[in-house]
Amino acid sequence: MKIFICEDEPVILNLLSTSIFQYILFKDIDIKIGLATQSPEEIIETLQNEALGGDNLFFLDIDLKTEIDGITLATEIKKIDYNAKIVFITSHGELTSLVFKYQIEAMDYIIKSTPEIINERVRTCIDLAYKRFVYNKKSKEDNLLLKINGVFTKISLENVMFIESSKRAHKLVIHLVNSQVEFFGTIREIETMKKSLVRGHNSILVNINNIDRVDVPKRMLYFKNGEYCFASTRYMVGIKKILSIR
Repeated sequence: MKIFICEDEPVILNLLSTSIFQYILFKDIDIKIGLATQSPEEIIETLQNEALGGDNLFFLDIDLKTEIDGITLATEIKKIDYNAKIVFITSHGELTSLVFKYQIEAMDYIIKSTPEIINERVRTCIDLAYKRFVYNKKSKEDNLLLKINGVFTKISLENVMFIESSKRAHKLVIHLVNSQVEFFGTIREIETMKKSLVRGHNSILVNINNIDRVDVPKRMLYFKNGEYCFASTRYMVGIKKILSIR
């Protein structure tokens, strides 16, 4: 997650960037300051040239004394980073009505007052944005997005036992806790999606977190839902190694 600041008053810009930097260090969280600038054009250019993840946080002065005001800048940011979290900073509370007029979803509005009040509000916004960032990141890590019967479907990884090649060409069968579902795909493609899905055989991916028991002599893997599958000698070694350090 990155934080971007656009504020045309040097004193406020310095206050924001210093406060945010110190808070990140204090909390020891996975956040970086992407850019702190007086130029909205520089914000837009940076976003266009960087490969951004989602859920970034932007502190924007509404009343920028430039050709691009804060409202316009927020609109442009949303075009590039749809999930961006916007916090407006202003000396003029009446300008916040423009946010509703232009249908910009803002996380908060901070009125320029004392440094102590500004710092407190900024840190509250960072905490909230970071919680959402962590939640969304965990959600992506904990789910598989598969196209099943023509519809993209989110499947919780904790419900996945193993995935094997189907008898039908270009299809796979995913073994869930209480069901099996067939879908188009390849073992190689799915293997790259999640670290917890590892090869048990050339035609099988197993969820390492749902293996209940390993029978090495018989080369069998038993899962938490009672199912089992065969594992080749080649991949059994790697599976045993992973399980031994857990």
